[in-house]
Amino acid sequence: MHISFAIENNTRFAFEDFSKQKEIFSLFYKILSLKNCLKFWSIALYVFLSGCVQLLPDPGDPPQLIELQPQLEAKINISPVSWQLGVEEPLADLVLNSVKIPIRINTYSVPNYLKYVQGKEWRTRLPLMIQNLIIKSFETSGKIKGVARVTQGLKSNYTLITELNNFEFNLLENEEKALVHIQLTAKIMAQPEHKILATQIFEEKIESTTQEFAALFSALEKATGTIISNVTAWALTQQKHP
Repeated sequence: MHISFAIENNTRFAFEDFSKQKEIFSLFYKILSLKNCLKFWSIALYVFLSGCVQLLPDPGDPPQLIELQPQLEAKINISPVSWQLGVEEPLADLVLNSVKIPIRINTYSVPNYLKYVQGKEWRTRLPLMIQNLIIKSFETSGKIKGVARVTQGLKSNYTLITELNNFEFNLLENEEKALVHIQLTAKIMAQPEHKILATQIFEEKIESTTQEFAALFSALEKATGTIISNVTAWALTQQKHP
């Protein structure tokens, strides 16, 4: 009986030990399965992302940055003024308030189609570039006591407010010629009354015999210089501050 009891006891302990080992092996298997699962999905994610990177478009070379440097009328036949002028940044829509250079293409099937010059951009946003040129034009004239951006805190007697209505190339499909078109609205506002004293629309169109960018850009610079010089002369002839 004693031997039989001992055998039964040993058998029971053996079964208990085997059950514990089975639980350990089961837990170890689950850990290995989890690691393999994570490894599989890591590899799958890597392959997927690699494929996505290959599908992304090649950014290519960075765009060439260009800047308008028109010839401004240095000698304006106007008497000097004793007042100071603040110049606002020109207002513009989303197309023009950008570094992108717009082109209007008129086709027989899709008239007035908008696209942008490829591989070239303005060095700064167009309105900011025009504001800088306007200030430079007044400074070059030597006819005004002081001129600066409104944001610079100049105690100005007048403010020049402008809006870019058009500033683009117009191309006609299947033809070699093109048209440069600029239109700008200018207003003189008295300070501190905030009263508009005068409003004028300035427009310049120059036809180009070719659609090559160099010729179009040259025409655009010429039209820009004419517009800004005319705006300067017009503003200086408005009501003088006592």
